[in-house]
Amino acid sequence: RALQLRDLLLLLLRMLAVVGVGGALARPYLQGNFQTGLLSAGALLLLILVASVSAAGCALARGVRERWVAGGISLGSLALITCLTVIPAAGRGKSLAAQVGGREPVHAVVVIDNSRSMGVTTAAGSRLERAQQLVRQFVNELPAGSRTTLIPAAGSLDPTSTNAYGNHQELLSALDQITLVDTADDVSLALELAEEACQRETDLNAKRVVLLSDLQNPQWERIDWTAWTQRLSGLQIAPLTEGSVANLWIESLTLEDGIAGAESPSRFLARVRAESLPAATSVDAILEIDGTTAGNQLFELQSGQTRELEFTHQFEAGGEPGRPRWSTVSLTLRPEKAAADRLSADNTLTILAPVLDAVPVVFVDQFGDLEDPSRGRVGETYALRQLLAPRMANEEAPRRLIHVEHVRPDQVTTALLNSARLVVVAGVETPDGLVDVLREYVVQGGPLVLMAGGDFTASAWQAAAWGDGHGLLPLPLLAEGLGKLPTAASDLEPMFVDFEASPGSDLHIEGEDPEELSAIFSSTPFFQAVRCDISAESAAQTQASLQSFWKQELEFLNQQVRGQEDRLAPSLREHWRRLEPSWWSLRNPFPIYPTDLPPEQLVAREQPQILAQFTLNKTPWMVQRRLGNGTVLFFSSGVTSDWNLLRTSSAMYVFHRALSRLLAETIPQRNFTAGEPITYPLSAARDSRWTLQRPRGTDNILPVEALAGGVTGIRIRRTLNSGIYQLHGSAAAPDMAVPQPSGASNDPAPPIAAWAVQGPESESLLSTDPLTSVSDRLAAADIRLLNVGEPIRIEGGSRRLERLWTWGIVAVLIGLMTEMTILAAPHARREPT
Repeated sequence: RALQLRDLLLLLLRMLAVVGVGGALARPYLQGNFQTGLLSAGALLLLILVASVSAAGCALARGVRERWVAGGISLGSLALITCLTVIPAAGRGKSLAAQVGGREPVHAVVVIDNSRSMGVTTAAGSRLERAQQLVRQFVNELPAGSRTTLIPAAGSLDPTSTNAYGNHQELLSALDQITLVDTADDVSLALELAEEACQRETDLNAKRVVLLSDLQNPQWERIDWTAWTQRLSGLQIAPLTEGSVANLWIESLTLEDGIAGAESPSRFLARVRAESLPAATSVDAILEIDGTTAGNQLFELQSGQTRELEFTHQFEAGGEPGRPRWSTVSLTLRPEKAAADRLSADNTLTILAPVLDAVPVVFVDQFGDLEDPSRGRVGETYALRQLLAPRMANEEAPRRLIHVEHVRPDQVTTALLNSARLVVVAGVETPDGLVDVLREYVVQGGPLVLMAGGDFTASAWQAAAWGDGHGLLPLPLLAEGLGKLPTAASDLEPMFVDFEASPGSDLHIEGEDPEELSAIFSSTPFFQAVRCDISAESAAQTQASLQSFWKQELEFLNQQVRGQEDRLAPSLREHWRRLEPSWWSLRNPFPIYPTDLPPEQLVAREQPQILAQFTLNKTPWMVQRRLGNGTVLFFSSGVTSDWNLLRTSSAMYVFHRALSRLLAETIPQRNFTAGEPITYPLSAARDSRWTLQRPRGTDNILPVEALAGGVTGIRIRRTLNSGIYQLHGSAAAPDMAVPQPSGASNDPAPPIAAWAVQGPESESLLSTDPLTSVSDRLAAADIRLLNVGEPIRIEGGSRRLERLWTWGIVAVLIGLMTEMTILAAPHARREPT
């Protein structure tokens, strides 16, 4: 029995040695993710062991029945092994020779992240250069007859092509032409393009998809990689990040109040940030305006620190009446130590600042031009007028940016509001005669501030200006207000603004101590205020009324043809004019109400927002609502009369911030984030020639195309690089719907319009290390995550443990050595004669 067991063990070892040699020659690998691959490998090894033991049992069995049983088990195990290995591979279109050699032609789809963060420099070059080097090594090792598709994940100036390169030199040339852009990579779009490329090349069944990225985009955390496993075969991810990277950058650059005046100094506010600096470094911040240095500041910056900078500049001249002159403002950082900044692309930020000579603002109150402070006739807007445009005792003092028009309610006309950038109505007893003209002004884009105080009567305003939500008021008003005036009450019970429960950005100032701001409001008493109806029943009734209203109005708008209003019947023409008024000089030419939106969305975008409230009964103090293209801001208490003590309080900063914000909204947008499309309406002929000059000196011709609602113009796509974009026209300047920027004095053909584009801040956050989180998300997916700097595998992303053949050789050697040990054991125990 001992000899039989020995012979059985020797036979088993010899059969496993033969299987090991065959497995090593076949170069096997695990398919799928790591856990699935291990299970498959364990099942396959178990079947091989069962087949070997059964074959050995068949050889040693004495009876015919035992031999048939052992042989059947062995053949069944071999059949299962064949079903698990050869048949699936053949079903995928691979030949047996290709399975063994792995040198069949493949279609490789290479997605390269070329976003701004890929410009991080190292001793071996930038991240993008390292990625290009890995791709060169990969494509040089591809089998003959392979084709490759290149996809820049952050886009390029030319439309991205999903066609494959068959010529090796063309491929390498296209690879070298992939350059850095200032946008973030769009991983989902890049993967969709990779899938499209795989579907395009149908004659090559073997696909290899590789994604090279620094994993900086937060979008990585939201991608369903398990789903992409089913859509893309052989996916590999090659990370190019090395953890925390030292960087300093400009977080923001803004013009205080949003508008610069030609007669008074303007302030520019900047935020500079640093992360992962090896040590504190000295930084020089230089501000340039229209190409001339306007100021600089030298300061020290430490890792994790955010520094706020302030620059003051006096502009010499504004634009044309009603039109701003656009000045180019750039801030540049120059660190003392180059090692403190591994990404220099975010050291410069450029914006366009509007400069105006005068901003017309209309103030309407109970006295208007009949105001006489010496006789106690002070209008409710008096404190606001002094805040925005204080009167100077010296007549030679610089005139203010705000041009005040102070009128009574019966003097408000469309001619008066034609060029007004802001209208403030305060202390007016009843809005009779104001509602229609003010609503038309607002829906065209004009900002309106409504304020109680003075002779304001809530019941009169509710009756004339609410209209079930179709009027001017953001919320319905209750007839009974809160509190009593000091002249009518012996015991005062003042109210106070609840600073902590007020989310409005006009109250909260970035960089200021919230406790100090809260103390200002806790010491500013309010004696009387108008109450807004904020009940759920009122909100539901208003929403139902508005949805019914817009359902009918959208049907009417869809039945009309824009541009042919004069052909309508007089009643329909008046109906159209109320919905789409066009008498405000600053109105943009696009339709006010897009007809492709359902009534529910139109109602949702005009929902009121409570920006500040009182501590008493949570009564709103500031309520804002969008109407058409404009904004209505309502204050439930006054500012000049004895309704409160605001006019003597530091809380007046809220009105300055709110009114400045609303004024800035009337200025056309000229600052964009990289990747955002830009549309510019034109009234010129379609055959006019328009040229766009991009920041890096590249020009391209733009056609005039239909934009929306019968409006024609140009559309700028692929704003990938930060800097100034300028539009030039060969035809005469059209009747512009937006102001023209100024050109250089020596430029014979100044640009028709200009825009400033900045890169997203997410591309400057280089201190995060998402490799671990991405690895955890890929653990259950059929995707290979390479190590940093690891060569791209030709085998693809779903193959694991390709060096299993070395294990087979080791197993063969161990088996043969064990066999020799067993055979030599009896001779070793014999004593020499």
